[in-house]
Amino acid sequence: MRTDDEALRTARVSRCNSRGITDWLLALIWPLMGVGFLLVLWRLDDIAHGSVEEKFGYVALVLASFGMCAYYLFSSRVFDYAVLVPEIVWEQTGVRLVADKNFDPLLSFIIFWMSCLFATIGIILIIVDPEDGTDGIPVTYVALALLTAVALVSLTRCVHYSWMRHRRRRYPGDIELTPQGIRQRVADRIVEVSWQDINVWEGGRRSNMGEYTDLWNAVSRNQVRRFGNREPQRYSGERPQNFGILLTPVVDNDAMHAFIWTAWTDPAWASTLLSSQDRVGSLTDILSSSRAEEPLLYRRS
Repeated sequence: MRTDDEALRTARVSRCNSRGITDWLLALIWPLMGVGFLLVLWRLDDIAHGSVEEKFGYVALVLASFGMCAYYLFSSRVFDYAVLVPEIVWEQTGVRLVADKNFDPLLSFIIFWMSCLFATIGIILIIVDPEDGTDGIPVTYVALALLTAVALVSLTRCVHYSWMRHRRRRYPGDIELTPQGIRQRVADRIVEVSWQDINVWEGGRRSNMGEYTDLWNAVSRNQVRRFGNREPQRYSGERPQNFGILLTPVVDNDAMHAFIWTAWTDPAWASTLLSSQDRVGSLTDILSSSRAEEPLLYRRS
């Protein structure tokens, strides 16, 4: 017998594998290389008596090595993340699957590009000697131009991923399920489609951030994908449209894919399930990963 709280909301259960010895070795080798490189130059090149710019350059390289260490540690956690039991909230129109805000794949990318930026700035400061200049060597000018370009790209990437992370923290990808269809907002992108309009499954895509997106095609008069600050358009006729549902921070990939597939092939079943009073409990049983491999037909009762 479920309590009133369990009928309105379920708690999320997620898994994040602990870091192995390989992950720690790959992470720690970077600061060891950075500090070791600094100590060797300290003894051989007498950098203690170098210019201020040169000293800042070496410090930037060491910071970059520690940044790569942090990148490996964060990214190793992200790729092993999985939701075993989704957090489901009862709503008047259906249910909402709450995305885990602690799943933060963009942070590792920000750290990676910041490390690249520090490393590039460090090399530039070391190459450029304020007393001797560049000695008029064309190769040095070319190298500085290339390094400056890399620094600008790294800075642009940092700003881009930081803005994306800010929007993702606000709209992490909650999935709304109603008797009519499915809706999800991830950052500034909204997907909204009815069960009847889904046409065919087009596969899945796993990004280099460890996120899995279920890819589908719909044939609809309504605009399926849009920006969050725009109203959906209505077309004069039905149009084929591609869309994707981000699953990793919300629900088990296989279980949710099986649910969407069944709702597509049997919209009446989805409408009945999402209209029932015990819809939170029923969906918890269906979308829990421990039961994801069972045929969905046997879980409708």
